[in-house]
Amino acid sequence: ETPVRVASRDRLFPTTGMADDPVPGQPVSERAINRNLGLRIDTLTAKLAGQLKIRDLAHGVIVREVEPTSFADETGFIQGDVIVAVNHVAVYTVRDFHHELAKIRPGQDVLFKVSRRQDDETYTVFLAGVMPEGK
Repeated sequence: ETPVRVASRDRLFPTTGMADDPVPGQPVSERAINRNLGLRIDTLTAKLAGQLKIRDLAHGVIVREVEPTSFADETGFIQGDVIVAVNHVAVYTVRDFHHELAKIRPGQDVLFKVSRRQDDETYTVFLAGVMPEGK
């Protein structure tokens, strides 16, 4: 594990909403672009897992795209990662992922448990950061 310090809370949680950001009280689609993190993610369904030949995972959100120089890129996410937990809480859907991110406050650790396939092997990778203190 390598801790990563986030330079700006605004990169994760800007004060102005983006069109694709979750809105309280409104449903979150199973596909989402989290511009705050620099991730495009989908819920890992059985059908999607089959298409991507992911046989050893039952849940999570799959990283479809990582924006260059974003928080996600700097933290170490790569396309194809499957995020299975945020701060030790399992995530099954995009909604779960956003729900867990919403709990993170300045100064708190954020830990992503990720399943990563490489050379036909699956590895568990932990990507971590610390939310900075509020301004």
